[in-house]
Amino acid sequence: MKKIIYTILLINFLIAGCEDPLDKEPLNLISEDGVWKDETLIDLYFADLYSRCEFFLAPRVANFGMSEAVNSGFCRTWGPWPQGYQHTSRVLTADQSSTYAVFHCWDYELVRDINDAIEKLEDESSLLEGEDFKNARLGEAYFLRAWIYFKMVKTYGGVPLIKRVQSLDEPDEDLFVPRSSEEECYDSIAEDCDTARELLEGRNLTEYGRATEWAALALKSRAMLYAGSIGEFGEVQTTGSGEYATTLGITNANKYWQLSLEASKEIIEDGSYRLYEENSDLSDNFEQLFQAEGADNPEVIFAERYDGLGSRGHDWDLWLQPDEFRNGYGSFLKCFTNALGKFDFKDGRSGILNSDNFVKGDPSNLHSLDDFWNSRDPRAQATFYFAETPWKGSTIYTHAGTYKLDENEERQYITSGDVTDGIRTVPAQGASRDLSRSALHVKKRITENLDLTQINAGLGYSDFIVFRLAEIYLNYAEAYFYTSGSGGDGLKYLNMVRERAGMPARSELTQDNIRQERDVELMFEGHRYWDLRRWRTAVDELNGKKFAGIEMRYDFDEDKYEIYFINNGANEGDNADRIFLSNNYYYPIQTDILNENYALVQNPGY
Repeated sequence: MKKIIYTILLINFLIAGCEDPLDKEPLNLISEDGVWKDETLIDLYFADLYSRCEFFLAPRVANFGMSEAVNSGFCRTWGPWPQGYQHTSRVLTADQSSTYAVFHCWDYELVRDINDAIEKLEDESSLLEGEDFKNARLGEAYFLRAWIYFKMVKTYGGVPLIKRVQSLDEPDEDLFVPRSSEEECYDSIAEDCDTARELLEGRNLTEYGRATEWAALALKSRAMLYAGSIGEFGEVQTTGSGEYATTLGITNANKYWQLSLEASKEIIEDGSYRLYEENSDLSDNFEQLFQAEGADNPEVIFAERYDGLGSRGHDWDLWLQPDEFRNGYGSFLKCFTNALGKFDFKDGRSGILNSDNFVKGDPSNLHSLDDFWNSRDPRAQATFYFAETPWKGSTIYTHAGTYKLDENEERQYITSGDVTDGIRTVPAQGASRDLSRSALHVKKRITENLDLTQINAGLGYSDFIVFRLAEIYLNYAEAYFYTSGSGGDGLKYLNMVRERAGMPARSELTQDNIRQERDVELMFEGHRYWDLRRWRTAVDELNGKKFAGIEMRYDFDEDKYEIYFINNGANEGDNADRIFLSNNYYYPIQTDILNENYALVQNPGY
């Protein structure tokens, strides 16, 4: 009943825009059969399902100062809120309400509604006439079910596999479903992806933003990659006891590596996708990749659509636009030296920054932007904004102050007003939020030509790319490495990603090369934190760690920057320890959820 009421609310919106609403059936007479024989109403139902799948981060994550990027150790929030990197102890607990728990995705109401769609569409007595439409929506439903189960499994491990609509009059043993093993869940995800792919195969679905056979294969490529790496690096363990005990972990890594490899191979060889290469300027090309949409972007396999209208806008720009182009809130994510260090130099030199070479007050610590910034992997300039980044017809300045020789050749340090020699003029320091805690900021996916009204209203319109070909190339390379070794097609596809960026080819496929390329190519796209978890490296990479921000002072006369680290391991202010313990590879099931189902068992360590 609750679902039908919600559908009627959607229908209300539709009727309000119809030319002749008097021709419509009265709302209080619409039955379930009425919904499932009308393609327009079915599409409204599916629009709701897509929205609830939350391919992009949920609003509650931002409310806690959270993001995948912050948790990954590449950046922090502007304000003094340590929840962003201490969530495993401060927020993520079994007692945290499931309504507000960070990264909570235990959503069996959504699973039920997807199951309901599958059952209604598969019903032989269905009143729906169009077979093509019916099979297309069925394929989408299987894709969405695979997606929501993947979100739950990568978070909690094995979860209850419920693939039918339950009824309240069923016996308890049917209603209260225990957790399946993690391996059984990944097998179910693969099965749903295969079913979706079969139903969607060959369909010319031109409506951008809907799942296709290639989206189903891309989801399988990613999910099976996760399962393979958990089998490769994780441990198999039992949680709970007695009849409801369940197994966490994967016993056959190679099986899942192979499944991922095969799904990736199909997309690469049979799909019509290619890397986005529309601009000869390699940095601009990578930046435009995240703004080009629909037929203008041949790399995108599946994206969550935003149009900046009504409720279909996002607040990525509200938080991340540079401070001087915002009325508050901007420059929200402050990036660390270790994030920039992932981007090597174009000549092949390592991009890692050694704090010994960036000492505050050292006269030799002066760097030109050409040496420090412009000679790096071109993807860096599309991923971050930094000193003197052009933006909206102006320039972003991120330095904390300016050195200039006075008329007596005495070096002065200036922090207010402008500094000029009559020819060149720069502000003595950048906008406050552009320089505090770090001078390096997230640029990827923010839209330069978005006006202030749209920004302030949270109406960003850049689509969130869920799957793109570069990820599939890197998935292939990783699965290939663990099944076939260090060369061959795995190396070929990794180097194709690097070639597009203008970076020298790797001579060998290694674990470190694969992981660094994922960090660089996919940074701030929702991968890094989950990669650390599936590789079982998060404890080493995050726990107890403090990361350094960048601060800089401009030398006007030399046209160079004094660059130094701030909060480099110091336990001062709000630079608290990050916390990630070994039990955090599986998140806790919230207490209120456990209390609703006696057959559920908690994950170890909570």
